Amino acid sequence: MSRFYPSFKPFLDDRSAQAVANCVDQGEISGNFGKELRALEVLYSELHNGYHAVTCSSGTSALHLACLALGVDEKSTVVIPATTNMATFFAPMYNGANIICCDVNEDDGLIDFSALEAICQSIKVDVVMPVHLYGHVVSAKNLGRLSKQYEFKVIEDCAEAHFAVNDDGNYVGCSFDAGCFSFYANKIIAAGEGGIVLFKEKDSETIAKNYKNLSFSDHGEISKFYHKKIGFNYRLTNLSASLINVSLSDRAKILEARDNIRHWYNEELENCELVASLNNKLSTYSVNWVYCVKFRKDVIDLFKEKKYFLDALSSSGVEARDFFYPADHQPFFKEYQQRKNCGSMTTHPAQTVNSLRFYEGSIYLPVFLDMTREDIKYISNALKSTVYGK
Repeated sequence: MSRFYPSFKPFLDDRSAQAVANCVDQGEISGNFGKELRALEVLYSELHNGYHAVTCSSGTSALHLACLALGVDEKSTVVIPATTNMATFFAPMYNGANIICCDVNEDDGLIDFSALEAICQSIKVDVVMPVHLYGHVVSAKNLGRLSKQYEFKVIEDCAEAHFAVNDDGNYVGCSFDAGCFSFYANKIIAAGEGGIVLFKEKDSETIAKNYKNLSFSDHGEISKFYHKKIGFNYRLTNLSASLINVSLSDRAKILEARDNIRHWYNEELENCELVASLNNKLSTYSVNWVYCVKFRKDVIDLFKEKKYFLDALSSSGVEARDFFYPADHQPFFKEYQQRKNCGSMTTHPAQTVNSLRFYEGSIYLPVFLDMTREDIKYISNALKSTVYGK
């Protein structure tokens, strides 16, 4: 195997190293202080309609802080699309919420508004957590209509869609109550780890900032170490913030490079008739986090299981990744529902058939900034050879 293409590579340059070195030189390595932390929160707020920004340690902690700040608890009912990174489910589960799994659209994997409305008509929903999946965006206009009609709060999961533009003209993350982002190494804006949550209300920001820093008391109490509630150590370090700020300064170039990669893949795979659909041609597409392809069922059947198809592709030097497996078909979700004794609230697998259809035959291909047209040609040829050579 002469070449190997990982599913992602973080883009770091001399400026990244210098930014971290500057933090070290200044002794600003903590998650409690440092110019980079403040600069990151200010910039994210400015770019997102003045929403109040709270940095944190990961996209998962961002989701959890949003749940905490908006009052999600064991009495809350939260609706989440079946197809997502399971961190979206874990966050409200940490608070003991009642979880309802909603079906998705078969073509783009985004939350199905018809299924969501049916849920809202049958039970009082407190929070909906839409996911802007793989760089595709959930319609803010349609979601806004339902949120007003059924009076639920919205926490947007934007981990895979930094600076994607929604149909209301806003970037994702600043149209509803809260928006959550991840800065994990494979994300569009990246560091090693990290996250940020945006809040519409100042009070929510205040609550989240206290929770993320172990719920220390303010100067009005007997001691800083007098705790009224259980807190969390969800701080982002100033070192990580410096890497994120470098990435943010290049956001236009990053988005352009990723879109070029999408165009190259489209051109190379356009005549591959065994590809049932190129998901990035859908109207919901906004930014190219990963390049998604979906194969006809007969292709996967040749390999018996999708994982064997991925293994075959890997042997050609291409690390492709599987799609997210639907939550309501996973052991953790079933066990959680049984423990909550709310089996009647969970959707039956037959009600989320679209999530399985979206999963079947779907994978995503490598996307990273220093890819060339020649790299895309090699990956596409390896894909075709795996498909047609079986």
